[in-house]
Amino acid sequence: MIQSLTDGVADGSLHPERVADPVLTACYLRGALHGVILQTRQPAPCEQPQMPAEQLIGYTLQMLNHSMRA
Repeated sequence: MIQSLTDGVADGSLHPERVADPVLTACYLRGALHGVILQTRQPAPCEQPQMPAEQLIGYTLQMLNHSMRA
């Protein structure tokens, strides 16, 4: 993941200010996604009405990706 982030900054597809530290960014991405996955595993998720896990995870990935774009 770190190499992908570094490559994305180098090729201009990721914003250098939003991925200033690829190691820290990789930890952030992993933590954010892990938290969402845990939410989908809860017996009573915080979202009402409950949305399908695939939809929530897909949306999370889309938004995380969008937040780093150039």
